[in-house]
Parts: sequence; structure tokens; C-alpha cells
Amino acid sequence: MFGKKNNTTPPKAVTRAASFSLVIILVMVSLPLVPLLPPGILALAALTVIWRLTLLRSRGSNPGWIIRTALVIAALVMIVMHYGTLLGLEAGAATLVSAYTLKLLEMRSRRDALLLCFLGFFVAVTGLLFSQSIPMTIYLLTCLVMLVSSLVGLHQSSEKTAVLPVLKTGMVMTLQSLPLMVLLFVLVPRIPPLWVVPLPDNSAKTGLSDEMAPGDIARLSQSAELAFRATFTGAIPSPDERYWRAVVMHFFDGRRWFQGESDDWISIGVDPNKLVSWYPTDPYWPVPSEDEESVVYDYDIILEPSGRPWLPVLGSATETFEGAGVTRDWRLLAKDNVDLLKQYHMRSGQLEGFDRELPYWLKKVSLQLPKNGNERTRALAQELKQRHGDNVSGFIEDVLYRFRFQQYYYTLRPPLLDGNRIDRFLFDTKRGFCAHYAGALTFLLRAAGIPARVVAGYQGGELKDGKIIQVRQFDAHAWVEFWQPGYGWERVDPTAAVAPNRIEEGLESAVAMEGSFLEGAIFSPIRYRDISWVNSLRLKYENLEYQWQRMVLSYDENSQKDLFKKLFPGQDSLMVLTRLLIISVLAVMVVTAVMLIKPWKQRMAPTERYYRRFCKRMARKGIPRKPGEGPEDYARRIMGERPELGRQAMQVTSFYIRLVYGEEQSGDLGKLKRAVLV
Repeated sequence: MFGKKNNTTPPKAVTRAASFSLVIILVMVSLPLVPLLPPGILALAALTVIWRLTLLRSRGSNPGWIIRTALVIAALVMIVMHYGTLLGLEAGAATLVSAYTLKLLEMRSRRDALLLCFLGFFVAVTGLLFSQSIPMTIYLLTCLVMLVSSLVGLHQSSEKTAVLPVLKTGMVMTLQSLPLMVLLFVLVPRIPPLWVVPLPDNSAKTGLSDEMAPGDIARLSQSAELAFRATFTGAIPSPDERYWRAVVMHFFDGRRWFQGESDDWISIGVDPNKLVSWYPTDPYWPVPSEDEESVVYDYDIILEPSGRPWLPVLGSATETFEGAGVTRDWRLLAKDNVDLLKQYHMRSGQLEGFDRELPYWLKKVSLQLPKNGNERTRALAQELKQRHGDNVSGFIEDVLYRFRFQQYYYTLRPPLLDGNRIDRFLFDTKRGFCAHYAGALTFLLRAAGIPARVVAGYQGGELKDGKIIQVRQFDAHAWVEFWQPGYGWERVDPTAAVAPNRIEEGLESAVAMEGSFLEGAIFSPIRYRDISWVNSLRLKYENLEYQWQRMVLSYDENSQKDLFKKLFPGQDSLMVLTRLLIISVLAVMVVTAVMLIKPWKQRMAPTERYYRRFCKRMARKGIPRKPGEGPEDYARRIMGERPELGRQAMQVTSFYIRLVYGEEQSGDLGKLKRAVLV
């Protein structure tokens, strides 16, 4: 319509300094996710950053909508080609990083810059899904300070370009939020998630597999990654009793031992659902009698994420807890894969004599072997069987004597095996590690008609502070269980015959002569623990990490309930949490209001406030105002001592006197402010 004014204002542009800061922050926030991203997405992110930096140098032009659309489609195609989906944790992280970087090309106004900052917060939180270590937390807190600082800078006038004041404000605001963060962390009720996005299989780095070929445990033996920590209450098991049970291998196909899929168990007439008892009083479950129990240890485990459901337990598991079950071969199994740090309490020990009457189906699977192959080993088994008859102990002692006194060697550098692998190891190469010896002994026992199985888990661990045992991936181990009529299952470790120092002192001692311990991990402090100061620093850091895991990362629903049961015995935990949360929120609101109002500070008129600011500036220049000195006297002294500041001093004093003593003219307050800020 005629006469109507256009009130639409152009969007506020982003300064060059702010744009450059946002590019730096984007790189920092995305850096923890770089190892997870497909090469194409990394190339796309690099292209986006270079393009934006080129624009900051006033070169080139902004990409049009066709180019931006093509880049979005290319990013989605690369993610789908790499992961096979846009769903899942890694694919979702790649999609989020792609959106974050592509938004950088679209940034034109302050609104776009603010959206870029908010996306940065989401990307930073995503990094914590893959690592919750102390260094990662410190790094992401630094990124958080920078993101908050960027928000502060975007809300300031374009005339203010100093970086340090903005960073200081961002750091102060972040520190001010920490008390509220701690309160919410402790008090907000912990409830299970509505959905879970599973992590990928990390068995190559952080966990055992459900099958065992000779190279698998050797690969884990070259990793110093922490597997779990066990904190004991009371007795501590000796090194030769530290057998941490995780997986039992029932089947052998001629190349590998494996746990068995549902079809494998169905083929022998067993319902796979009956292999796990999720309740201690399950009527189907055979419970061992108390006289079969030896020493029982009481301990808590903090288990690192593995992407597997197995929960290591010392010896044999005979009890369970919510969310976990006991398997028919006396392991502990979680209902879901362990994708996050998991803490649980156990009482267990080396219990033998299980299954004194072996069920038919369990005996059948414990004797399973391929119909053909490894004929020399089968012949040896029959020879030993004829020599010892039903004396199973004598049979095993004969095999162990062979390992101990013939030219067998324990090594992490065994020769490659092909064809009849058991034959090749037993009669030709005679070099291997725990998987070779455990697999060979189990095959011999089964070929002689003696039920046996391979057990995989961890053996040993480093004792700290007299009560904590740290178990690492290089402690991965395999041993054998065999069945004796009238007694039940019994453990035997053939590695102890060929390399007893592996059991008593650990892997490092067993392979000290060949120098293969962590030979690929040259930066691991574990490799240099014979250097006192390096080992001292490592132990201090690991103790700090343990406290961080125990008090922060393992703080779940059960931990929260236990804490408030101790603090408020006999009261409903949910009601206590609700009351404390309401009180805490109100307290934070009151404190915030007091900090904003600052009642302890005397309210000053704008005129007095501006003049005091002027006096502070002069004091910083070396001309402080003397007690009792009037404004005019002060101005004349400034003119005498610093002539270059005299003009400003006279202007400020003139406006100040007019405003205070009633000679105010229109606009004097604004003139005073401008004169002070010159």
C-alpha cells in the first residue's frame, strides 16, 4: 500500500573474526570423531573448511543452492555406502558431522552462526558416546568453553573484537554452570533409555570373540587396552587362581573353536533358550551343592565397553542379578551387549565338581569333532587311551608331560598353520600360545572319548593398592575343562606346563626372551613399567581414572538408589530425589537472582558510574585521584602531568559538573558516556 514503510531490516552479518573462530571450533569439536568417519566425509569436511577460509580472504564466491544440494546428496550417499544405513551410532555421528560442516558453507548471517554453534554442542556430546575417558572429557570441556564464548561474541557489537574478554566471559559462564550440572547429575532420577543404539563390534580391540582361531588371542595379546577392574572386599586370589571366565567354546569345525549358534544347538536337540537362566531359582537349573564350593571371593567389577554380552567372572558363576543371567556352562551373561561402562557385584570362586551326572546332550556336544582330519592326533589319543584306560588324570598328565619336556615353546610369533592344524602344531611346529595348547588338549580328550571344552577369558591381572586387580587385553587366555565321571568338570591349563611363568608372573615374563610383549604398542606406558618414574606416573593416572569410573561413569540407577538409601534410610528414594531436586532448583534460582540483583552493591546514578569509570581509567594510566580531590582540581592535575589526556579530562569534568549541579543540557549524559569511552 502507498505510504507503508518497509520495517524489514537486513540480517546482521558475521564478522571475519567470528567466522574464523567458528571454523576453528568446528575443527576442534569434530576432531574426536575423525577416526570413525568415512574417507569421503573427511574429504568433504576438508573441502568445506578450505572453501570457508578462502571466502574469509575475500576470494571466490558463496556456493549456490545447486552446489549445496549436490554436496548434501553426496554426503548421504557416502554414508550409506560406507555403513549400509543412515541409522546406528557411527552412521548417525557421520550424518551429524556432515550437517555441521555443510552448514558452514551456508553461513551468511548471525542466525546461521548461532545455529552452527548449537550444532557444535550436539557434535561435542556425540564424542562422549565413543569415549568417556578423563582426557576426552577435559578436551570436550575446552570445546564447550569455546562454544559458549562464541555465543557471547556473536551477541556483542561488531566494534568489540578483543578475543580474551570473550573467552574469559565464556569460561566464567561455564564455571557458573558446573554446580547446577553436578546437582542435576546426582539428583535427576536415573531411568532406562527409551531406545538403545548398539555400538559396533569392538572385539579386535576391546574384547574376546565367540570363536577362537589361533590368531585371535595373539592379536589381543598385543593390546594394552584395559578390559576391566575388579575391586575385592576381603581375600585376594593368588596369581594362579585368577582365571576370569567369559566364553566357552563347545564346537570345533577343523579350523576354529566356537561357542555355537542357535542352529548348532538345535541340531543336537537343545532349545537355545534353555542355555541361560535369568533367575537364580529357575526350576530347570541345576544348583551346585555347598560342599562343591571352595574359596569364594567378594568383588565389584567395572567392565570396559566391549560390544559383547559377556561379563567376566572369577572362576564359575553361580548367582545372577537383574539384567544378567547364568549360562549352563557357568558363565555370566548380560541381556544386552556391553556398549557402555558396566559395574556389577559378584561372589564367586573356582568351583569344580559341576554336573556330576552329565546330561546326554551336554556330553554329546562335549565330544563333538569333525568326522575326518588330524589323523595323527586321533591316533595319539587312542594310544594314550589304551595306556591309561579310564584314568582321565593319567591321560592328562601324560599330555602335559609331553608339553613340558619335549621341545614345545610358548611364543606370540608362531608359524602359520594350514591343513590339519592340530597335527601340524603337535607333531611339526610345536610352537604356539594358549589357544594352540588348549585347542590341542581338548581335541585329544574328545578323540579319546573324554568330554572336554575350551574356556576363553582372562588370566592374571595387575594388583594395585592391595585390593584392585586391573586386567588388560594382553591377559586374554584360553584353558580347558574336562569331565570326570562321578566328579564333574575340572579345570586344566596346558599353558602352565609349557610356560609356568605365564600363569605366575604374566605374559611379559613368559615372552621376555623373544621381546614380543606389546611390540607394536611403542607408546604404551605399560611397555615401560620397568622405568620407575614412568610407572609411577602411570599408576597415579590409573588411580585417578579408577575413581572417575567408579564415582562418575558408573553412577547409574542402582548406584543412585544405594546412595540415597545410605543417606536417607527407610525413605522412598524417588520421593527423596524429587524433594531434593525441587529444593536444589529453587536454591539455584534464588542464588542466580541474588547474583543478578547484587543487593550488596550500592546503586549509583549513571552520571556517577561513568565518572568513576573515567577515574579508574586514569588510575591505570598512572594518575589516580587523591582522597578529597575535587573534579576540577583533578582535571587540572591530569592536564599538568599528562597534557595529551587533558582535553578528555576537561570534557568529562565539564559534562559531569553540569549533570551533577543542575546545569544539565539535552544530551549531556550521552556526551559524558562518549567522552569517557574515547
